[in-house]
Amino acid sequence: MPKAIVLYQEAGKLKNTYALFSLLKIYLAEEDPELHEKAIQILSDLYKEQPDDDTISYSLGKVYLDKNTGYYDINKVYK
Repeated sequence: MPKAIVLYQEAGKLKNTYALFSLLKIYLAEEDPELHEKAIQILSDLYKEQPDDDTISYSLGKVYLDKNTGYYDINKVYK
């Protein structure tokens, strides 16, 4: 595992939003459905903790609106 991913994971455990977003980008760029699932879980957890954060809300909504992600769900966008 690349050192950058390990460092992002460690910073993510400390709730570093920037590190978590960087980790999300890495996970979503991979062809691994398990990593995609982890990315969605991280983003969902961030939203639960910070529902008023526009960047988090936008990012999660964008994932649910993109039919190519496999997570398309128009109902979740309006929650």
